[in-house]
Order: sequence, then structure tokens, then C-alpha cells
Amino acid sequence: MTYKTEILIALKKRLAMGEISKSEYNQLKAEILGVEAPTIPNVTTFDARATYPGIGQGTILRDRYEIVKEIGRGGMGGVYKAKDLELDTVVAVKVLRAELARDTRAVRSLMEEAKVSMRLTHPKIMRLINFESDERQRFLVMEYIEGETLEARLERERKIPRSELIPLAVQICEGLAHSHREKVIHRDIKPSNIMVTKKGEVKILDFGIARVAADSMTRITGQVTLGTLVYMSPEQIRGKDVDLRSDIYALGITLYELLTGNPPFSGVSLEHQHLHETPEPMGDVSPRLNEIVLKCLEKRKDRRFQSAEEMKAALTELESEAIRPEIFDRESSEKPKNRSLYMIVLWGVLGIFVVIAGYLILGPSGKKYVTPQANVSREIPSQAILEPEMVRISGGTFIMGSESSEAYNDEKPIHRVTLDGFWIGKYEVTQAEWVKVMGSNPSSFKGNDWLPVENVSWNDVQAYIQKLNAATGKHYRLPTEAEWECACRAGTTGDRYGALASIAWYDDNSGGRTHPVGEKGPNAFGLYDMLGNVWEWCADWYGSYWAGSVTNPHGPSTGASRVVRGGSWFYFARVARASFRIIYDPSGRFGYLGFRLARD
Repeated sequence: MTYKTEILIALKKRLAMGEISKSEYNQLKAEILGVEAPTIPNVTTFDARATYPGIGQGTILRDRYEIVKEIGRGGMGGVYKAKDLELDTVVAVKVLRAELARDTRAVRSLMEEAKVSMRLTHPKIMRLINFESDERQRFLVMEYIEGETLEARLERERKIPRSELIPLAVQICEGLAHSHREKVIHRDIKPSNIMVTKKGEVKILDFGIARVAADSMTRITGQVTLGTLVYMSPEQIRGKDVDLRSDIYALGITLYELLTGNPPFSGVSLEHQHLHETPEPMGDVSPRLNEIVLKCLEKRKDRRFQSAEEMKAALTELESEAIRPEIFDRESSEKPKNRSLYMIVLWGVLGIFVVIAGYLILGPSGKKYVTPQANVSREIPSQAILEPEMVRISGGTFIMGSESSEAYNDEKPIHRVTLDGFWIGKYEVTQAEWVKVMGSNPSSFKGNDWLPVENVSWNDVQAYIQKLNAATGKHYRLPTEAEWECACRAGTTGDRYGALASIAWYDDNSGGRTHPVGEKGPNAFGLYDMLGNVWEWCADWYGSYWAGSVTNPHGPSTGASRVVRGGSWFYFARVARASFRIIYDPSGRFGYLGFRLARD
């Protein structure tokens, strides 16, 4: 029995008990099944005929938008393909239900939400063009997209194969990441609000607007939209403040349903299930994918993925594992050795070729490449203030970014960077060092003074630096992205400066927590934990890389997000690379965000 069948049974019981009318039952049934409600006698405000009066092929709205055909209907209104007569373009027009269009409070809320949604411009988000009205209707004008919603595909195929779904989920995360950077929460992620074009591109629909419409209909009619309740987060049900992690929860419900054919919670006690019941692991789904989806469905927001970027990284790692070929036949005891030796030789030859090619292409003509070096001298930290131990990096030139198979687009293009000499912390700043300056310990993991301080925002770090500089008379700061990558690489050109398990704490070996600094092996500059343990804040705003050679780059002058580098105990091996970049709001505090200091 599917969850829609269970809901329809529950509605029939309410009809039999006289809690809802026949017309109300038919309208709700139509919304759940995605079909037009039947016409019945004694028309009420729920009757389909009264909802969109005078709309049909050839109708012209506001002397500009000519209706071509109806595309579909839902709880918010009817959607039509239309021609913009002024611009000679095709658009989609969503005409509001009469109940919404007549309600001043609902219209005001929808207009405010539309203003916010119109700020969103991203390839994975359907663009909202305007909110308009004439003497008969109020309607939204939107980008016209030819494709199919995931709900429609689910009705047609029941499940979506993992091999197809993971790339789609990555695209959804990209769209959500953009909206969240713009401080816009969707609040109604579900299969019917995600469309896939004929080219396989995701478009997220109805940012914020559908949720406002549903809430307004609940207020007007006194009835909850059951289809939406299936995807609501615990905090939404409780009426608490929602944030980007509420979208993560709804996306988890959506992925669960797309993988199995049914959502994790269904029936007539949805609120209780969302608040108190643990979803069952999905059958015929890999343990890692189960782990990712169930992490989205944690009741506590702080236990879910903390950003869409973080979830995207998890899915991308899983996607790469899904397409990675087996190196040898597991049933043979001889093939692994021979194949492994072959792969070592092959990659060695390719590595030599890449190094030579990189030198010929990027090296300065007629000049010897000057690689930054670590000075053997060390600063003796002041025990009075517990200043960090620093390592001096000489000035020079290195190649920043990556073109490897693991690299993301924002790690490209590789480019030549020249830096002046600078000092950088030998270790991540510890809890003892933080407490000595700030007087309290914000960290999630405690019990050892040499654990890295974490759960500190970029803004918190600036306050720490200001106090440290005032006490020491020096000028500590965060490293720039370029300085951080230069120090991490330590003269190497690959993704990592050693075998990862020997140099970094990450999700597979961390035991789910941070570790005292310096327990893993250092790089060639004598720096510890440049990869893993905690992400490290950089000074830069996030932005695209430069084209060509640059000297002492500092990133964009303004922005919305700061860059962190290096991976952490909480993240996958794939992101623990010298060139990997991820971004967070400067005010974000998490148990895997820390830092190390730099100084001129």
C-alpha cells in the first residue's frame, strides 16, 4: 500500500464521519493524485470550475500574456503555457486559486515572497519573472521549462535508479546552495517542486511561494495540505524557526521516496512520525547512500548536513565511487599484485609526464622556477600568552589549483602564483591557546588542551586575532587562500603531500571526533594537520580564480561567504586535498571549523 493510498483511506474516513464535505474530499483527492477534480453539484470554493474563471486557450491576461494551453494544476493554482506578446517569448503563468486571490493577507505574503524569490538567478532554479494581476486574476510569471517533475516520473516508474538519482541530487544541492547563500530558504522541497528538463538538467520550482500559499490555504480553509506534510521537518511542524537545514531534511525525505517508491513516513499520524519516529534504512540501497539520506533526516538540525555544499560533497564522493572501476578481480589472489604493480608503473610514468608538461607550459621562459621553501628557524612561543609556534615560508612561485580527476570547477584553472615570504602556524590553533586569550572554550570536543579549537566562526577568529595582537604587539592574521595552499603543498604538485591515512584525520579514521594536533605526519615544511582534523578558515571572500599569473592574491574585495580549506574529521577523503575549496557564512560555527594563524 503506497502512502497516497493510505492518505486517501484516511480522507474517506473523515468523509464518512462528516468532517469534510464531498466537494472537499474530491478536491483533496485530486491534489494528492495530481488530476483535475470532478465537477459536482452545489459548487463550493473548492470546486475546480470556480477556481480559475475565464481561463482558456486564447485568454489574454493583463493585455500581455496570451494563454496557449494548460500545463497542470495544484493546491496553489493552475499553470499555463503562455506567450509574452510584448517580448515575443514563451513563459509559464501560474494563476492563483480564487481563495488565495481574494485574501488580502495571502496576496501580501505572496508578493513579499515573490520579491525575495526574484533575486535568485541560477541554472538550477526556475526563474520567477514577476507577480502581476488584472481585474480578474492574480498570477505569477515564470520561466517556461519543458520537462517532467520528479513526482510525475515517480508515478510513472515508481523508483529512480541510484545511478540517475545521485547526479540529480548533486544538481539540487547546487541550486539550494545558491539560494541559501542569498538567505532564501525554499521550505517546500518535494518531488513535485523539482523538474528535470529533456537535457537532464534540474530546475527547482516555487521557492518559498508554494509554502506561503499552502500556509495561507490552511489558514483560510482550516485544512492542512497532506501532500506537503509528508516532507515537513520537525521544526516546521512545531512552528519553530526554519533555516537551510529544514530544506536538507525535506530533500532527504524526497531522496528516500525516489529511491524506494515511498516516503519514510506515511499515514494519518505524520506529525508524530516526523517528531518521534526513526526512519527505517532503505532496502537495496548501499550503506553509504543510506547513511547520507538518513543523516538528512536527523530530528536535531545540528546532526544533519550543515549546508547544501556539505551534502553535495558527500554525494559527489559517492558518485565517484559508483563509477570507479575495480582494480582487480577480488576472487584471484595473484591478480592484485600484478595489477597493482602495473598501476604503480603507469601512474609513475603519467606523473613524470604531467610534471614535465606543467613545467613546459607554465614555467617562466628561460628562468628557473623558484619554489617556496620552509626556513629551518622556528619562533619560540611565549608561554605567557601561548602564541602559536610558527614556520617561515620563503617567497617564491607555485602552481595553484588542480586539473585532476577529483577537482571541481572552482579549483580551475591552474595558475601560477608568486608570494612574498610569510609565517604560518606549525599547528592548528589549540584550545589551550584560545582559552589563554579569550577566557572560555567554545569547542564541541574537549578533554585535551592540544585538541584544535573548533566551533568558531570567521568573525570569532577575528576577535581572537585582535586580542592576541593587542597582547603581543605583533600582527597575526588568517592566511590567504594562496598562502594556505602554498604551505599545504610544501613543494609538491599532487592532490596530497603524502598517503592520506598517515597525514590526516578524516571520516574513515577519525572515530567521529577531532584529535590532538601533531599526531599525524607533517608535510615537507614541517606543518601538521594541513589536511584533515578541522577545516581551516582563510582570509579570503570566496570567488572564481584568476586567469593567468598573479602575485600575492587576496581574493574578491567583498562577498557573502568565506573560504575554508583542508577537510576535517567529519568529511570524506575526497575533499582532503590541497586544492579543494568550500565556503561558509562568516558567522557559521560548527564542530569541524577551526583555523591556523599566519603573519607577514
